Amino acid sequence: MLALRRYWPALLIWSVLALLPAARLSGVPVAGMIVLGLIAIFRRPAALVATPALRFFLLLFACFWIPAALSALDAVNPTKSWQSVAAYLRFVPMGLFVIGSLSAPEQRLMLWRLTAALVVFWCLDALFQALVGFNFFGMAHSSDRLNGVFGESNLKLGPVVAVLSPLPLEYARRFLRRGWFFAVLGLLLAVIVLVGTRSAWIMFGLVTLGYAYLYARSRPRRWLKAALVVGGAAVLIGVVGYHFSPTLAGRIDRSLLVLEGDTASVDQALGMRLPIWRTAWRMIADNPLNGVGVRGFRHAYEDYAEPNDPWITGAAGLTGAFHAHQLVFEVLTETGLIGLVAFGIALTVTWRHWRAIGLSGRTAALPLALALGVMVFPLNTHLAFYSTFWSLLCWLLIMLYCGFAANGGTPSR
Repeated sequence: MLALRRYWPALLIWSVLALLPAARLSGVPVAGMIVLGLIAIFRRPAALVATPALRFFLLLFACFWIPAALSALDAVNPTKSWQSVAAYLRFVPMGLFVIGSLSAPEQRLMLWRLTAALVVFWCLDALFQALVGFNFFGMAHSSDRLNGVFGESNLKLGPVVAVLSPLPLEYARRFLRRGWFFAVLGLLLAVIVLVGTRSAWIMFGLVTLGYAYLYARSRPRRWLKAALVVGGAAVLIGVVGYHFSPTLAGRIDRSLLVLEGDTASVDQALGMRLPIWRTAWRMIADNPLNGVGVRGFRHAYEDYAEPNDPWITGAAGLTGAFHAHQLVFEVLTETGLIGLVAFGIALTVTWRHWRAIGLSGRTAALPLALALGVMVFPLNTHLAFYSTFWSLLCWLLIMLYCGFAANGGTPSR
């Protein structure tokens, strides 16, 4: 009870991440933070503009929300777009609560420790599922891919673990013996490879490259050895998984089709994304300024798709194109050039902020900056950026980045 009374802000924030696999249940702690944030706004309205971290957060939010609101003016499905625009406003009071709560170093350290433990637990749970066919909670291995605590109908384990992976890695690097860092890295690598989500492979590859760079800077004589160990482990896991997991073998075989070079093979390798992207391009050409409206892609798709589009005809078991599967295309199709320019402004402002916060702030915010960087890396496929699930995770990470960067320093254990 004493820990609960002392660390309840960190526990409340962490519970959003812990409940992500339960989908809508994560909205319960979010609702609590919204209420607490609104109370803080009414009590101290000047705090929104007086605190640099909150000003920076609100600027990023404006780069996201204003294009979304403008896209809803003539959206293909105004009801859905306006509902989404209204729902995004919850991030303002939520952000006020999160950033304010992280001013205390013990809250930051507790949240970091809990999040690192959570990601490790998800990975151990997934490995157990891969070995015996069901996880710690009795959830069966999906016929499509390893799913762990996220369940058979919510196949987001790979992308979520890949995005959050810098948090347990950085915790191990700073607070544990060096061997633990490589143990955590190996655990994450094994799960992400076995999950078979190729976007997660790319994201975790970028995280690994980031830490290879850090390792090379601090231990220039040993980085090649470490790189060989990690690369060898990845190859070994891939080879073993290829021979013992038909699902993983199928994904590797399909990915290698891109080497054949013809359009049909490339399309197959990309998971039949080319028809989606061609249709997205037609949407962009017809709605260049403010797009078809946030969350309107699925409603406009049939109007712009070719008659034999497999996502409409249901060929090869495809069931519908609900989003663009690529961040730049999604921003352009749903919010147009206004959204893309605003997104570019947000990236520029964030880069300037990163350079301005100094070494102490960059050290504190490093894992969160890396998580956000791989989340929006453009040369990849993506989950729906404007969706409830992915936008919640993205904005929670932005809030944490703002809170950690503003207070700086490395919390003591």
